[in-house]
Amino acid sequence: MEKSTKETNLLLHPATRYNVQTRPNSRYTKPTLRLRKYWPEAFLETTEYQKIRGFCDACKEDRYIGLCLGYSGVGKTLAAFNYANWKYFNHFQNPHYGRVQTWQNAEILRCADTVVYTPLGSMTANAVLVQILSLVSNTESMIYKEVGCADSDEGQVQLVIIDEANRLKYQSLEHIRDLFDQLRIGVVFMGLHSLEKVISCLPQFRNRVGFRHEFKPLTVADMTVLIESDSFKELRFGLSTKRFEGKDTISKLARATSGNMRTLNRLCLQIKRVMRVNSLDMITDDVVETARKALIIGL
Repeated sequence: MEKSTKETNLLLHPATRYNVQTRPNSRYTKPTLRLRKYWPEAFLETTEYQKIRGFCDACKEDRYIGLCLGYSGVGKTLAAFNYANWKYFNHFQNPHYGRVQTWQNAEILRCADTVVYTPLGSMTANAVLVQILSLVSNTESMIYKEVGCADSDEGQVQLVIIDEANRLKYQSLEHIRDLFDQLRIGVVFMGLHSLEKVISCLPQFRNRVGFRHEFKPLTVADMTVLIESDSFKELRFGLSTKRFEGKDTISKLARATSGNMRTLNRLCLQIKRVMRVNSLDMITDDVVETARKALIIGL
């Protein structure tokens, strides 16, 4: 009987894959985790993304704290990664595990001024502070090593985007506030609407917030245009617009998603499963309704 492989891929997030590797010939079972990013072949710059770009530019230029609030699955994380050109940072020192890889494109590195940090759910306040400082300092060190000193006396990194900010506890927010005062860089917190209630209870933190932006879901009209576009299949949804029975079916799918990109992705996967099980070639209203009933879609 063959032994099970020592490497297992666990899909935890649409843009994150962890490789769990056990140490060979070791009595210890503690795994070593390595973070890898993979990205959709195309990124559609919607109206909400253009607003996010202007929002982050303002926080970076004026050096204040910004809040980006939105429902889960509307596309906040991918918008932050695309704004920071994070898909090109296969070299960067991972803030979680400290692995350094070789930089491949010095031109993009020369223009890099934004880093994206995602805290884990069970991290202490000191660990969050150390990892943010490590991410900023290591990024600036690589810029100095590859392309030389920056043009100004200030650091190269001017904006830190903190994704999944709802995971941060009170002490972590206080550490980041102190870090903001000392480094004088822009900070953007991305999270759910409940984050605003937490920050509103902290007067010293609340007074430093200079911009609040709400990342809204796509409208039914915008979602319909997205599904009908030629790049729909390239956006990792896996369905071609030619397989829809008509525009009414596309409109039904757009209404079922409520403008949520993650819900659209899950619906497309269920539609493919229903078509495969029933040996169908076209996507009808019944197929969309059957796929919708297989998911838990909130209000």
